[in-house]
Amino acid sequence: MEITPNQIRTGNLFEHFVGLNGEHFDWLHTALDWQDIRMCEENKEAFNRHHYPIELSEFWLEYFSFEAVDDDGLWGHPDNELFQIQCEYLQEPNSFAHVWDTAFTDAPLKYVHQLQNLYFSLTGIELSAGEKV
Repeated sequence: MEITPNQIRTGNLFEHFVGLNGEHFDWLHTALDWQDIRMCEENKEAFNRHHYPIELSEFWLEYFSFEAVDDDGLWGHPDNELFQIQCEYLQEPNSFAHVWDTAFTDAPLKYVHQLQNLYFSLTGIELSAGEKV
């Protein structure tokens, strides 16, 4: 997925490709800052070589304090009971894909930054790490 400047905000979590000790390279989870946003605006190709969106999963929902509401894949947030996410698994050849839909908009969410942006847009509150993490 190619990321464009209008899809990201400061604080969005991404995987960042970095070199460690000048030799070893690895992917680390990082929150975007203003310099990352500027890099995406000025050199989108370089940004996309070094930043990759994180796929949304149960781990990340729990990270942001979401809780399972039922056994059918419905998740809710304790600070906003109207914001709910439905998980549906779609089988593809040799893999499973996650599609997350919000009860408000039926907007498909595939990545963590999309959840962060939608939650902030609808509630005015930044998602933060929960106590369980």
